Amino acid sequence: MDTTAMLDGWWSLGDELMLKHAQPAAPGVGVSVSYPGWWLEQVGYPDGPPPVDSPDRSTAAAVAAAVAESEGRLAGCIRGCPEEAQAFKSCTMLCVRQHS
Repeated sequence: MDTTAMLDGWWSLGDELMLKHAQPAAPGVGVSVSYPGWWLEQVGYPDGPPPVDSPDRSTAAAVAAAVAESEGRLAGCIRGCPEEAQAFKSCTMLCVRQHS
């Protein structure tokens, strides 16, 4: 598997996990996640987290643009890393620290 395909798969996994666990009962996922009441109070959602699509469109668009820009810089940094395993590991760790 080439580096680009591996990186694309890694990012897709993150998106998949985020969608799956973003709400107590993610639509279409048959998994239910419950949050303890004390935690919900601490994070300011005593009635549970809001639906994933609750922010207004302009806020969601601004967040999406910022994330895309950040991901683009990180992905570009990682694409520039050498392919040798140990050097790749060190380089990607540096990229993550610089672009997170």
